[in-house]
Amino acid sequence: MHRRLVDTEIKKAEADKKEKLLQKLEEQKEKLKATRAAVAGASPKQTPPLKHGENVRKMRLKLAQIAKMEKDSAGHYTLDELKRLGERPEIEEALKVFEERSRLWFETDEEFELRLARNLREGAVQKKSGGGGSGGGYGGGAGSKDGFSTVGKKR
Repeated sequence: MHRRLVDTEIKKAEADKKEKLLQKLEEQKEKLKATRAAVAGASPKQTPPLKHGENVRKMRLKLAQIAKMEKDSAGHYTLDELKRLGERPEIEEALKVFEERSRLWFETDEEFELRLARNLREGAVQKKSGGGGSGGGYGGGAGSKDGFSTVGKKR
């Protein structure tokens, strides 16, 4: 029950001299205070990350690269650049699909935009801090997709 409602009911019980009801209402008031204190001290749970967050970041990066290329080339494109420009609608469609698949069921647009912005920020932080590593002296492992690497040739 709401605090004001409980206070009103307490006043009615006092006026009607109903001791049992008054005692129950006082207990409810204490429970309400305890619940409010517990809720006020709790931190909100963080929303889950985007299901296809990595793909969304990749598609946005590709679109940003295409936009930069368009700006830099000023209408004079090479054949490779024209191919990349032709891929733009497909990339935009894939981005739209990944974003739709990443939405939660009852999520508002504002909530989704916040999760999307957090995903993009986290991706930027990972790229900045995730580099490095010498490869441990092994060669040939840079392009392997299966996780195996071979020992490099001695020089």
